[in-house]
Amino acid sequence: MKKKFCGNYWYFILIILIQLVGCTSTDSMDSMHKYGTGSWEPDTLGNHRVVLQVNSEESAIKAEIKWRRRDYKPDKKLMILIDGNTGLQVMNMLTTEINRESGKIIFEPVSGKGDYYLYYLPYKMRGRNYPTVNYPEPINHSDSTWISKNRLTNMSVSSDRWMEIPDAEIIEFQSIDEFNSFYPMEVIATQAETEELISHIPDSGYLLFPESRKYPIRMTKDLPYRWINKGITHSFKGEALINEYFAFQIGFFAAKTSIDDIDIIFTDLSDRSGKRVIPSKSFTCFNKEGINWNGQAFTKEIAIEEGKIQSLWFGIDIPDDASPGKYTGVVTIHPSNLPEQSIELELNIQNEVLDDRGDEEPWRHSRLRWLNSQIAADNDIVEPFTPLVLDNNSVSCLGRTIILNQLGLPDKYLTYFNSEVTQIEKESREVVSYPVKLTAIDKKGVPGQWLPGDFRFIQTDPGLVSWQSTSRSGDLKMECNGKMEFDG
Repeated sequence: MKKKFCGNYWYFILIILIQLVGCTSTDSMDSMHKYGTGSWEPDTLGNHRVVLQVNSEESAIKAEIKWRRRDYKPDKKLMILIDGNTGLQVMNMLTTEINRESGKIIFEPVSGKGDYYLYYLPYKMRGRNYPTVNYPEPINHSDSTWISKNRLTNMSVSSDRWMEIPDAEIIEFQSIDEFNSFYPMEVIATQAETEELISHIPDSGYLLFPESRKYPIRMTKDLPYRWINKGITHSFKGEALINEYFAFQIGFFAAKTSIDDIDIIFTDLSDRSGKRVIPSKSFTCFNKEGINWNGQAFTKEIAIEEGKIQSLWFGIDIPDDASPGKYTGVVTIHPSNLPEQSIELELNIQNEVLDDRGDEEPWRHSRLRWLNSQIAADNDIVEPFTPLVLDNNSVSCLGRTIILNQLGLPDKYLTYFNSEVTQIEKESREVVSYPVKLTAIDKKGVPGQWLPGDFRFIQTDPGLVSWQSTSRSGDLKMECNGKMEFDG
């Protein structure tokens, strides 16, 4: 049995709370560097640094830092070097050949041997609830005497002189916490690595990268080095629990051509005997299909520009009566203008029941299925939200009240939220300056007088209040159909 999604794909913007599981490098992703976390004041130094260790007494030390940054124009962004012994900024520091892949610096180790911390994305934040972030431009504080003494220049250093300067050892890349870590999905592949990979792509013109839910695909223009290190594979293995909503990804890299649309075909997942089956209807590609705001199913196109990466998120609804064991199946990706490719799936279901489907652990991404939830598709209220309140001609919901006039038009719109919309206050504020009105002017420029007629509320459900009214002004008749709906 197969399930096929054809036609148009739906594109969604989803904000997910991502919980990384252990950001310290333990594999061979980059044998030169480790990735971990540290503790410092991010408001002045930013969220990222490189730990350098100096083992020389020379007055000039160099470091070539292969940071593989995803941000653009790193040469236009300030770097701050802190002496680990004193906590003071090292003023004598020159930068050269700064780009996204690596950067070279020469600095004076003021305290001699020891640790030095290079903060390479310090920022300035303005505003509180809706802040803006700016990255200051570089400032050269280097003293001319130190530059001259060490046979340096402000902009560059000769290759011979560079080779003479002792090296600092790069100990670790650190972020302020695991949430802000670039490792591993925002550590970019170099241009040479990407070009080498593309040179081996067959006529299909695209590559698929199966990826764990633990490492959400974050970049659309750069390949993560993790994929270079892993190499090209056409299989995915995962472990799930009974009753879990299991999520995984496939990264689609449109290396040589743009993609107009993608069809996705699932087979059943079955054990070795073929008697225990998770049917293909249990699969969902959230990029391809969904349930819209009024509970209707729809599909959309998946169009990908040449050179871009599209993360395809999948979900498998594992039933609460599933038997433990190894299940295998296939997901086939078929671009409309290119040959199809298939990914072999192997899912090991453990003998443990996950009562909450995985929702309490964000890294499982089981909440993706909420995108297709039909909760609140009717006119009821979902707890802990409270029903709409009808009092004479006013309708109220959480933090808001609309007062209607005799014509059925809003007379006042009151809000109890503060200006940041972060809490509800006791006193209300009017959102509109004056009542909503409709003016009819005759040929002589005289405005007519609306005379109210019938006014009645036609529906009063917990999540929906609607009304109708009629009014007249001479030969004109105005019909008003209004509603207040709470989609909590």
